[in-house]
Amino acid sequence: GALMILMMLTCLVGTAVTGIMTGYEQLFDEDLMEELHEFFAKGLQVTIFVHVLAVIALDRLVRGDLVRAMITGKKRVPADTRVVDRP
Repeated sequence: GALMILMMLTCLVGTAVTGIMTGYEQLFDEDLMEELHEFFAKGLQVTIFVHVLAVIALDRLVRGDLVRAMITGKKRVPADTRVVDRP
């Protein structure tokens, strides 16, 4: 999960930076920046797609409430499970 988030953030920042840099053709090769921009944008699309598929698959396999936990920050546990909060 954490590695996927890191990859998504890397692709997002790469897309934004190379998008901005395409406007400075006197400093950077515009064609190169457009190629890099497209690479990062497609990478972002792929990582999002894989992330969503992995969340759905894991949610089905474990029969957990992963999607709700990702949105609310709270996860339901069976009544007979002992939960210990750690500071």
